[in-house]
Amino acid sequence: MGIAGKKEIVGQIGSYSSSWLLSQAITFVASLLTRRFLGPVQTGVWSLLQVALSYSKFSTFGVGRAALREIPYYMGQGRADKAEEIKDTIFTFGFLTALIISIGLILYAFMARDHLRPDVFAGLFFLASLIILNRVNNIIIVFLRAYKRFSLAGKQMMFSSVVNAVFIAVLSFRYQIYGFMIAMALSLLFSIVYMIWHFPIRFH
Repeated sequence: MGIAGKKEIVGQIGSYSSSWLLSQAITFVASLLTRRFLGPVQTGVWSLLQVALSYSKFSTFGVGRAALREIPYYMGQGRADKAEEIKDTIFTFGFLTALIISIGLILYAFMARDHLRPDVFAGLFFLASLIILNRVNNIIIVFLRAYKRFSLAGKQMMFSSVVNAVFIAVLSFRYQIYGFMIAMALSLLFSIVYMIWHFPIRFH
């Protein structure tokens, strides 16, 4: 890699780091708005649902780290076909595991319906979709980093945090926890569309 290429990567990493700091600040403000609009009870409901969302990330079994290591390695060797094969495998595995977890949550919601609060029951359905959207979103972010598209990853992070804060402020204020979960889904959809628009992903 030439000096110009190294400077470009360093510049992209700097842009990514700045975007990360800004997105963290915006996310902090959004979290304050969430607690303000939802209140203690619905905030607790979301915290309960978020446990399942957080634990669902372990179903990837670390394939994201493998992508960050293997894809740049094969791209550096000029074996783009091998890198593409790994990308396809990781996306398929990640999507299918998220889909299985989502189906499991829906089945549980139906079986335990009589013992669940209405907002928790509805929240499990929203959560099933959020797990899939979140998984697709995270996988694409991993691909951006693996293919050294740090500048685009930084922009995605910043724009998605702004969009998320706006959606939360508008929808949570009006529809409480249901609006909040819709805001989360819309934010993830925006992020996915934005990344694919600027970094088209093709599967073989």
